[in-house]
Amino acid sequence: MDYESLRNDIIKDLTRIEKIRDKKEKQRQYNEINEKIKKLNELFCLEREQNKQAVSDDMKKRGILVRTYDLAADALKIKWEGIFANALSQDEKKQIYLQQFLWHIFSYEKVPHLKNDMAREAFNKIPKSTVIGFYQHNETVLQYENAALLRDTDFDLEDDFYLVDPDFHWTYTVTHEKGLCGPYFSEAPKAASSE
Repeated sequence: MDYESLRNDIIKDLTRIEKIRDKKEKQRQYNEINEKIKKLNELFCLEREQNKQAVSDDMKKRGILVRTYDLAADALKIKWEGIFANALSQDEKKQIYLQQFLWHIFSYEKVPHLKNDMAREAFNKIPKSTVIGFYQHNETVLQYENAALLRDTDFDLEDDFYLVDPDFHWTYTVTHEKGLCGPYFSEAPKAASSE
């Protein structure tokens, strides 16, 4: 059974179980549903990993070299905040929960940026030879060589992922809030990027 079929079965089962009056029977059937949900989660994770591998293979075919970058993710996050959130006071940063997600500077409309299709288009058009990528809640840092061949869709499966050029002149950000927040593209303020 594939992911979508199992998901639809679970939704139907939940609707049906809600109508059961006997509490014990209802609980028994909920327990059975929990097993289906575990399977659904396994299928989702497997499908996601397969899709990520397909994207990785496609990048390789296009000649994009991806390697782990030997730089601390924390240092990149601090630099990113210092450049792209430099205009915000500490109080403003607290109010938008910047410590949770750096991309809140965009979702709270605190700095100039492009979003959605305009952000995608800007990322695809900006000249790039090397790109650095890092995650909000993960210490992995990636370096993309031959990055002119990168496309916005290469990162659609990522969550809370920040891409920058080596000099932090621009950033492209993909969030976990697909369809609601982002992706975002922003260029660094001129004074910040020349430091």
